[in-house]
Amino acid sequence: MKTMHLIAVVAFLLLASCGSKQKRTKAPRPKVEKVVPLPIEEEVMIEVIEELPDFAPLIFSVQLGIHPLQKNWVLYQNGSYMLFKDALGEDILTEAANKRMVALVTPRGTKVTKSAMAKGWIVSLGVSGVYNYVAYKQIDKGIPEDQEIIDQAISNFTKDRIALEVIKVNQE
Repeated sequence: MKTMHLIAVVAFLLLASCGSKQKRTKAPRPKVEKVVPLPIEEEVMIEVIEELPDFAPLIFSVQLGIHPLQKNWVLYQNGSYMLFKDALGEDILTEAANKRMVALVTPRGTKVTKSAMAKGWIVSLGVSGVYNYVAYKQIDKGIPEDQEIIDQAISNFTKDRIALEVIKVNQE
């Protein structure tokens, strides 16, 4: 009997709570401000900046062509590079490389070597200690003669000699 009494009380409470009116509060409406466009007084000119060239493939290819024990070298934007024995600091290596580039007025390609790991050739420009990496894509289709590769290397070197834009100084 007690359980019946308990069930009746619970049922009564449930029915009583269902019929009660609960007061609901309404959220206040946000104030809406009128948006007024600003007058355009003059046209704004946006300067378009050209994307910087991606030198990562060139740096990677040249790095593959340099003996792993040779840690100090300077690379220019058209593939010309030179090796140094000592790590003298970035500024000193760059200055020494620039002097060597300017001193080499008439380069002569004496040796063309197929890069063992990169897709291109390494051309030694005489006994100057200056080298140039020539990528496959710089040469017309087909199997090029050594002279064609040398001519491309000298063209690349000439561009580097004029601009003197160093893109990588490697030293350890």
